[in-house]
Amino acid sequence: DTLNDCSPNANCTNTNGSYTCSCDTGYSGDGFSCSCSDGDVRLVNGSSVMEGRVEICINNTYGTVCDDRWDALDARVVCRQLNLSTDEVTPVRRSHFGSGYGVIFLDDVACNGTEDKLTDCSSSELNTHNCDPLREAAGVICGVPCLNGSVRLMVGDDVYGFYTGAVGDADPLDYYQDKQLRRGRVEVCVGAAYGTVCNLQWTNQDASVVCRYLGYSPFGAVPVVNEHFAEEALTHVLSHVECQGSEVSLLACPHDSSVDGAECGPDHDAG
Repeated sequence: DTLNDCSPNANCTNTNGSYTCSCDTGYSGDGFSCSCSDGDVRLVNGSSVMEGRVEICINNTYGTVCDDRWDALDARVVCRQLNLSTDEVTPVRRSHFGSGYGVIFLDDVACNGTEDKLTDCSSSELNTHNCDPLREAAGVICGVPCLNGSVRLMVGDDVYGFYTGAVGDADPLDYYQDKQLRRGRVEVCVGAAYGTVCNLQWTNQDASVVCRYLGYSPFGAVPVVNEHFAEEALTHVLSHVECQGSEVSLLACPHDSSVDGAECGPDHDAG
């Protein structure tokens, strides 16, 4: 066998003058012939098999999924399709796992979270998009429990959805190059799952603790209390947070863990 015998969708290794071909991730075959089926998905550029940029197979070629309106419901379907845990999923946007590769096949994906495959979800017409593949490739993190007290922002731009923010120092701050991406819904991990914070008594001091946790300057932090966040509804896990502003996390601030649903409805998320 020679290098030229391997499929274009295969990795080739040379051992003592003998070539071995193995299909790339997401393709199946003997290495000399590798294929994927329409609708197959794969994750690339992640640090483990549980995360990465989402790519979908169309006509035996993998391409990019745009992150417009990409949320936890869409991410859950990807994780389910790959037989990965859907207990705690995180949608990742802004090409966090690297720029998109090849054709952008899907945009404006809108799953309800119960579908078996990403192609079962509604989306814009195939190959129709308004995305920049360098900045708007969708990704997921499947089934990785969060650490108690971790804080993230589901950060919104002025057009589509929200972007998942850094958890502590896990993600580089250049993920937020655009100043507009430094605002959004606050989510905090309690009991290995993220939930929202009720905006009752949400103040500048509370907002400054969030900003410091995410690596930003706490000075000039502005609380958002009168905005409807167009993200998947999560359970409120904190209310009546009363930070002084110097705490290292929201859980270090006085707060109520039992949230009155009548007092804190879906439109009472803190940002």
